[in-house]
Amino acid sequence: MSANRTGICHICGDDGPLSYEHIPPRSMGNSKPVKSYRVADIAKKHGTTNVQFTSDIHYHQHQRGVGFQTICRKCNSYLGRHYVKAYTGCISELGALLQEAKNDKDGNGIHLEAHNIPVLAFTKHVISNFCSTTQPGTMLDCRDFLLDCENRNLPDRYRLFMFAVPENGTFVSSGWIQLLLNEEGLKTANLAFIATYPVGFYLYDAESSSAEPDSSRYGCEITSMAKQPWGAEPNFSIDLPYMTISNSIPVPISQNLK
Repeated sequence: MSANRTGICHICGDDGPLSYEHIPPRSMGNSKPVKSYRVADIAKKHGTTNVQFTSDIHYHQHQRGVGFQTICRKCNSYLGRHYVKAYTGCISELGALLQEAKNDKDGNGIHLEAHNIPVLAFTKHVISNFCSTTQPGTMLDCRDFLLDCENRNLPDRYRLFMFAVPENGTFVSSGWIQLLLNEEGLKTANLAFIATYPVGFYLYDAESSSAEPDSSRYGCEITSMAKQPWGAEPNFSIDLPYMTISNSIPVPISQNLK
């Protein structure tokens, strides 16, 4: 991407130069050149949405690692100072636990006992990633939540879910999409997802969806973490289902095998 790209910052809404945000953070090894593919191109060529079918598919080369040039330098700097360390610490620990559990072939998920994690900073980092990867202007209501580290007012329309990704080597993100669900009649679910080893997230827009979010489909809900005081590191346990991301949209491994 151009180093001189300008546009509307997805977080503050200001128009100006945009910086490059690494997702996941560069400190987690996301700094080497990678290729990205459009699922629509894979489906057209191979008749499948499996992201492993990339032969003869046009790709975009990310020279600096996977990232998005959608937020301004000021916002990116604030996020980096306040939230990245909390996120990388938690995710590194989760990756180590997944390595320990990799021989459990019959397992459908992983149980975590969490300690010493500043959960509000962790949650804010995740929400900032969704701001970066969704369509411009659609999450400006998160500006105050993200640019004031002590703010705990995540807009009520959002529901955040987390899941484990045991397979390595793939990154998927969607922007906002609408799913049509047959649940006692046709209903809609407006959501976005971001996933790569070892973890992924769904962000559900309850305000514009007619279906109730289903934890069996989206993972363990962690929305309440946004209400924790800044700097608080409460002890908590969490059960994360394993999900596969090989078919472009994350689905529980237990359902994928049926």
